[in-house]
Amino acid sequence: MIHTIEVRYVLSENDFYMLIQDIYDLNKFDKKKLDRFLHYKNGKFILPNLPTGINRIEFYYNAEIKSTLYIKIQIDLQALSYGLPTVDLFQPSLGTTFRVCVAYAEAILKVFPSLTALNLDTSAYTNKDNNIEATALSLEALPYLTLATTTQIDYSMNMRVAEEDKKAVLTCIKGSYYSSTKKISKFDKHVDGTKNLNLYAENKLSSTKVYDKQRYYKDKKIQISDELREASDNILRFEYSVRNNLRNFILKEYTLPYKFKNSPFLLSPVAFFDYDDCNKNIMTIYSKEIDTKDWYNKDRYKKIINKSSLSEHKKSAILEDIAPTLSIARSTVSALEKYVNGYVHPQSHKKIKGSAATFKSYLNEIRSLNLQPFRIPGKANKTHIINPVSIIQHNRWNVKPDYDIPKHIFRNIEKLLFNMWLNELHRTPLPKWELTKKVS
Repeated sequence: MIHTIEVRYVLSENDFYMLIQDIYDLNKFDKKKLDRFLHYKNGKFILPNLPTGINRIEFYYNAEIKSTLYIKIQIDLQALSYGLPTVDLFQPSLGTTFRVCVAYAEAILKVFPSLTALNLDTSAYTNKDNNIEATALSLEALPYLTLATTTQIDYSMNMRVAEEDKKAVLTCIKGSYYSSTKKISKFDKHVDGTKNLNLYAENKLSSTKVYDKQRYYKDKKIQISDELREASDNILRFEYSVRNNLRNFILKEYTLPYKFKNSPFLLSPVAFFDYDDCNKNIMTIYSKEIDTKDWYNKDRYKKIINKSSLSEHKKSAILEDIAPTLSIARSTVSALEKYVNGYVHPQSHKKIKGSAATFKSYLNEIRSLNLQPFRIPGKANKTHIINPVSIIQHNRWNVKPDYDIPKHIFRNIEKLLFNMWLNELHRTPLPKWELTKKVS
């Protein structure tokens, strides 16, 4: 459902100096980099040796106001919640959100233990009589995920595909992918020299990825446990990342109470943690850019077209012009360009050319038959490939670790989350939290 999020907090330069001793205490740390960062007040300063689930912490100065800094934190939500690396994905509910908020606080306090001594006045955020827009988020807010500003969110699905079928499925997904606004990237080969069939398409606002999860670990040379290696077998990961203009995105794609749309915490991670809206968003993008229909080889494809109620003219155009163009171009994006520019088919020697509107119209006709326009390549030696979106791998683990955080921070997490989830977002509470409380 959700793989990673990236959040941001605003700090004053004085706040940052309060954290410096914690930063200096980190092992294997290059102090010269921090000194240069503080002296020149530009670039990024990235922290090493982070707890599991905290993928990245970086500091950078405001470009115009050098007395203001930002801290940006990338979080693998389910790994953070479990306290160990995992292929499982975060499934939003009040219970799982509470668990990840507590796990986040514990992780941040490990990185910055001096924050333990600070206490947040939660009434500034929960009392409706207070002007929370005028409340400056400062160092005290750092352990509280509810008070962060989301700068990127990665919606994901683990699609179950047999290891021997991954190559054919990725070929079909890449061939079927179409977006008028995203550019598809070309990959180098995998580390073992084989062809990289992963899909990666992006624009300034978002990106779409489909990749072999186990290959990902190998290509990145990430050492994983036998348990994690087994869990990543037979998984293709679909990922849709939104990284810019999130305010417009949440207002358009989420069902929110009218008053909350004007809240200064509109971009809180908690606002994005709605199961139904997350599921809708990820399925909408998959359906729009790849489609949920199955793939067939040339013979089965031809039989389905010929048995359909389409006119003979349309059947002929699809089988002689559209389908061959898709097969030659190996992608819908390239096929459209080829069809519009015109070309001579290498086998039939027929001149094939038409408008973009005509090409797209035929694609819609093919899809109306519950059929993917792109055919399975002959070398795949398969007659039918089920769309993997219909076989989702759900979370396999059920890890419930203890969390060790100070009582005052635990209680503040309760207050902030309950207020936002129940009073501001009007979401359904979970009857019982799946959390073992351990507070110091």
